[in-house]
Amino acid sequence: MYTKYSMASRLKNIYLISIFLVLISLPLSMRFNNFVLGFSVLLFIIRYFKDKNFFQPKRVLNINTMLVVSLCLIEVLGLLNTENLGKGIKEIESSLSFLFIPLLFLSNDFNDKKNIEYCYFSIIIGSTLLVLISWVCIGMSFIAKYDFSITYLFSNEYTYIGLAKYVGAHPSYLSLIIIFSIGLLFPVNDRNYKRRNVRIGLVCIHIIFLFQLLSRAAILYFIFVALLFLFKKRLWKHLALISLVFTFITYHGYRNEYTKNRIDSFVSIFKEDTKSWRFERMKLMFEIFEENPIIGVGTGDISNFRKDKYLDNKHFFAADKNYNAHNQLLEYLTTFGVIGGVLYFSIFFNFFYRCYKLKLWVYMFVLGAIFIISFTESIFERYMGVEFFAIITSLIVIKTLENNND
Repeated sequence: MYTKYSMASRLKNIYLISIFLVLISLPLSMRFNNFVLGFSVLLFIIRYFKDKNFFQPKRVLNINTMLVVSLCLIEVLGLLNTENLGKGIKEIESSLSFLFIPLLFLSNDFNDKKNIEYCYFSIIIGSTLLVLISWVCIGMSFIAKYDFSITYLFSNEYTYIGLAKYVGAHPSYLSLIIIFSIGLLFPVNDRNYKRRNVRIGLVCIHIIFLFQLLSRAAILYFIFVALLFLFKKRLWKHLALISLVFTFITYHGYRNEYTKNRIDSFVSIFKEDTKSWRFERMKLMFEIFEENPIIGVGTGDISNFRKDKYLDNKHFFAADKNYNAHNQLLEYLTTFGVIGGVLYFSIFFNFFYRCYKLKLWVYMFVLGAIFIISFTESIFERYMGVEFFAIITSLIVIKTLENNND
């Protein structure tokens, strides 16, 4: 009896540690993250057959979870409408986190609120390590070049792709994790003086790093929401501190030619006399949707349709690089037609509603960031985007189940 209990306890601890490692490694190394995620799934299967109290299938059978899982199922159904089965299967592989993550998080282990807190702590550890690793690499580069200019910190070598290269990720996806960590760290109700100061310091560090990532949609969204929140809560000291950080970053960032050009290029897309290559590609993607409006072109075929459109319209560079739509809604409309578009809006509407109803403002904050950034990035076309969205929605589902039990 003791041996069985001991083994079950060890499996539980290893299982939880593996999930915490999934959260920590998400912004740091997708290769290690995928390995740990696969290991977690294996442990899930073992525990499911060994412990009847580990997982209750009825926890998954709710509208919230099924909507997330449907993002994987629609990829499978899309195989029925594809001519390129090999690419279709590869697309399904990248969406498996929509299936696995909800299962992992909806085990009975996460009925314990302490484990949810450990999840938050793991996310913060991951994002803080991301900042520290990146800044250490930058510092080593500064030392090698004998250049310690703050303005140079905002050059193309140390911002956007140049910054994200240290962990091999895309800046927009890293921005989402940073934004979530800022939301978790912000000391709204923390009355412990020392801990509150540490949290404020970490928030400032994350904000600086967010600006360094130069994901323009993420930065504008963050500034808007942050100012709105601070004004509404009348947190004047916090507003003054964050304003100083904004001013410092803007001053030194705008003095650098690369950062200045990147900001100017974003503003210029709203001018009538400016032709944006990204908007041009979106227009071509909408043409594919118009040609296949009901069920789209199917899982696996969209890259061929895109390439043909690019070549027909002399977007040779985009064809050569196989650029996607850089818009998640258009990805679903072109691949799955109106059905994909309805599913996309249904998921966001449902989870925004749940967050509003349960007053989960941090989750609403990060969901808003995902929604906004998905207008300029195909969020669910990369492993990191799929996994991050699955994690956020799974945590919201846990909060919803907690509320129903109460």
